Amino acid sequence: MYVKHAKSTNPELMKIINEAMNPLTNLIKSNRDYYNLREMLKKDKGVPDFRFEALEEKFIEDLTKICEILRDFGDLKDPFDIKQMLSILKTPNWENIVPL
Repeated sequence: MYVKHAKSTNPELMKIINEAMNPLTNLIKSNRDYYNLREMLKKDKGVPDFRFEALEEKFIEDLTKICEILRDFGDLKDPFDIKQMLSILKTPNWENIVPL
């Protein structure tokens, strides 16, 4: 009863909370979509290249936004380039290549 009351009487507060959580919810959604597409590729289902590239770009954009927030307001000190990291993970046998 209290939660219902709080949500209905504080629309300004809910707006602030939704805006603050928006980058995280976007990342969760794009991560799920990207994962589902990769699972489809593993099952040899036909997936157009443009769809894979679009979902990958959206995932990169959303994860980069979260990393920027953690850098600006948290303790993230390491540089990050999500696109480069994904390209390394796509390299066959990358674990055994010393520079990678």
